Amino acid sequence: MLSHKKKKLKLETSTNISSIRFRDVTIFIIPIRIQRLRLEHMKKLARKKGFEITDIMSENVTHIVSEFKTKNEVLEHVADKLVINVPSSCEILSMQWFVDCMETESALPVTDKYRLPSEKREEEKNESSSTDERNVEKTEYKNAKYACQRSTPFHHPNHKLTDALEILEKHAEFLTDDHNNARALAFRKASAALKAYPSEIKMMNQVENLKDLKGGQHCKQVIQEILDEGFCSEVERIAGSEWYKIILMFTGVFGCGPVTAKKWFDKGCRSLEDVRKQFFNSLSREQKIGIEYYSDLNTPVRQKEAELIRQIVCDEAVRILPETTVAITGGFSRGKEYGHDVDLLISHPEEGKEADLLHKLLNKLKSLNLLLYTSTKENTYYESMYSATEPRKGHMDHYARCFCVFKLSKSAITAAVSDIDYVDSENTKNSPDNISSFSLHKKIKIEESVKNKDINTKQSTEKDISDNDLCLNKPIREQPIRDQPINKSDITSTSSSSCFFARRVDLIFVPASQYPFALLGWTGSRMFIRSIRDYSRKEKNMILTSHGLYDKTMKKLLTAKDEREIFQHLCLEYREPSERNC
Repeated sequence: MLSHKKKKLKLETSTNISSIRFRDVTIFIIPIRIQRLRLEHMKKLARKKGFEITDIMSENVTHIVSEFKTKNEVLEHVADKLVINVPSSCEILSMQWFVDCMETESALPVTDKYRLPSEKREEEKNESSSTDERNVEKTEYKNAKYACQRSTPFHHPNHKLTDALEILEKHAEFLTDDHNNARALAFRKASAALKAYPSEIKMMNQVENLKDLKGGQHCKQVIQEILDEGFCSEVERIAGSEWYKIILMFTGVFGCGPVTAKKWFDKGCRSLEDVRKQFFNSLSREQKIGIEYYSDLNTPVRQKEAELIRQIVCDEAVRILPETTVAITGGFSRGKEYGHDVDLLISHPEEGKEADLLHKLLNKLKSLNLLLYTSTKENTYYESMYSATEPRKGHMDHYARCFCVFKLSKSAITAAVSDIDYVDSENTKNSPDNISSFSLHKKIKIEESVKNKDINTKQSTEKDISDNDLCLNKPIREQPIRDQPINKSDITSTSSSSCFFARRVDLIFVPASQYPFALLGWTGSRMFIRSIRDYSRKEKNMILTSHGLYDKTMKKLLTAKDEREIFQHLCLEYREPSERNC
């Protein structure tokens, strides 16, 4: 008690009396889980707005603000650490009340929206503040509000359910309107919740109260039907439809999205040859490359191929600029064996050194005849662009970059890995290691579509099947819809007689100070990044992008030396890349 009294004497007093606007409000901020600099900024800002902020917890305090999740945690902390009882009239509030007061420059009325609950809500009860408990719970399901709060491995026991939901998601995305985009997001969220579930779902009561499934009657109906019948009739109908299969084929063309694919379909195109004949003069350069090398660009890239490409790029980059680093991101960094392209983050430990590397590196790769196609964008980032307004939606950032199609030598592949031929066998085709990370390779076989009278002739359709490798010879309920490598023997590639494979590669050039944020953004997954950005904005009043983390309360960009520090800024448990496959 004596030491506590001494501490009280050393603490500064509250706001200057003459500057107080809200005399009925005395705020005490519990410093736990708040960085020191952020805490000082909060106090300074509040005093500037006319609030009385006290550094001493006393009977005069009317509002306690905290990052704790429950009222009981606050009461225990005050009693144990500050050796004082909280007055019964004192409001115990979340940080959101403080943030809203600062934004409105007023002492907002206290409502249940801001009051901390006495105990943890049901979805938070499994979360533990103890480090040991957190480590144990990593293998257990956390029914958290945001996907970024859950551990989501690549291999999970509910592929049958998530594969079905992902077909519904893709079908909704193909429809392109706002309503269906919202439907697609609902399917994606439900799928993310199931991917994080640690055991096989066998009964509906296991999913009834899962976050992202509450209120999702459509998703629940799909799950119920699969649990009861072993398949979903709606998913089978969509996956077997001519429209879906052809739009899926068209969106596999490099540079073609759902809008363009629908335009081609509406104009009567039913094959890649139709597109060549009818739209050749209006096709973009990347679309022409995409059609010419369709089979190569839709054959999953193996991890060892990705590493081979990384090594080639790194060797040339280091020759141009010593100490340059080149890292593989995307699905490969999350533990996937296959991907649809290779994303490489290129940086240098000295800030700004990477700025002139883009064109020098491309010129070198072109001189070595390694590039079929390049599309470059210069760096358009400036520090204040995210501080004034919300960032633009989507994953696109403002780094200097090059989207390219890489010529990967078949002889180099053979030298690097002997089993790269993608030859399927009865012993390996159902192995989890043969699952691709590329969603467009959720290819459903369409051999029976040869008989479809709407698809020109049998001969032209068979060519399309070779181009597209869409084969459907079993009902969905008998053959799970999985990301499988394409059999090389099934492919008639326009480049099959050449000495190389065409592979998509994205080169992103990142300054050292922004590297942790770029690494987080480009590692993914798509749903994980959407979730952590939503969490930052809605729960922490921060803006997270691939360039940095902007604290709207402090009105400054926060720095980070690695990904872990970004999670610390957000008060989130760190998730390894292998846990971000939602």
